[in-house]
Amino acid sequence: MSLTVQATSNTRFSDSLRCLSSCSFEPPCYPIRVPDDDHLREERGSCLEFVRSAAICLSGETSFLHLPYRREQINQLTSFFDGSNIYGSTVQDAWDLRERSTGKGLLRIHNTPQFPKGLLPFSTDTPVDCQRDRQASQIGCFLAGGKLT
Repeated sequence: MSLTVQATSNTRFSDSLRCLSSCSFEPPCYPIRVPDDDHLREERGSCLEFVRSAAICLSGETSFLHLPYRREQINQLTSFFDGSNIYGSTVQDAWDLRERSTGKGLLRIHNTPQFPKGLLPFSTDTPVDCQRDRQASQIGCFLAGGKLT
C-alpha cells in the first residue's frame, strides 16, 4: 500500500553516534528494547535498531530547526493511497476480483461456515502452487490484486 522512506540519517542528531550502537531514544533513533528473558538478547544485545521514517521537509521536528510541526510521511510508491494489491492493477485483474452479478462492482468474497464474514475469492482457474500445506488446511489459494496468496 505504501513504501515509507527511511530517514537519511542513522546516527543520533546530538552526537552522530550510530543508532545501532546506542539504546537511547534520541531522534532519529528509536530502539526497541529486548526483554531480559528473551533469547534474542544474547545474539542482538539489549535493543534492536529502529530508525524513524523520513518526513517531508519542514514537517515534524527536524535536526536543523528543532521546531515541532505536524509530521508528514513520504510514500515512495505513489502520492495516492494505492489499493492495487487488493483490487488489481489491470482491467482484467479488477474484473476478476469484482462481484459482477449484482452490478455494484463490489469485491468478490467467498463465505464458509467457519468464516461467515467472507474470505478473498479463491483462485479456481489459475494453475499455481501457492505453497500451502494441504495437511494443515483445506482452504485453497486466494486471489487478490492479481496475485495469488
